[in-house]
Amino acid sequence: MTAPAARDATVDRAPAVDAAAECARRRAVVVLAGIAAYAAGYLAVQLSHPPAPLYDPVHRVWLVGRHAHGMLMGYFGQVLYAAVAGIAAVILTALATRRRPPGPRATRLIFGLALALMVGVIGYYVVTVVGPLI
Repeated sequence: MTAPAARDATVDRAPAVDAAAECARRRAVVVLAGIAAYAAGYLAVQLSHPPAPLYDPVHRVWLVGRHAHGMLMGYFGQVLYAAVAGIAAVILTALATRRRPPGPRATRLIFGLALALMVGVIGYYVVTVVGPLI
């Protein structure tokens, strides 16, 4: 009689493990979508130069402009655009995966996309910042 009880316990445990794996996969996809959107937003701002907040540390003034020249710092605007893109992607992905969790293929796809975009950001900086120094 102990064998059927043990078998029932393992059968009951399998759906909980599947639910935990689906929850972990959903969270991973949501985080990876946020990372991918942040990197894409950061690259898009670097390449398209939309109007963004600029800081002038000499005069301690905030401006809005397209290009940071001289002592103007455009990093804050770039991060602002990228953060908005990342947060929007996290919210939309969380809502989209709420009812139907992503499969392993979608998880691998979003991981590859996030990795490629991060490599693109690093490559852009190597070319634009380190390249002129060499």
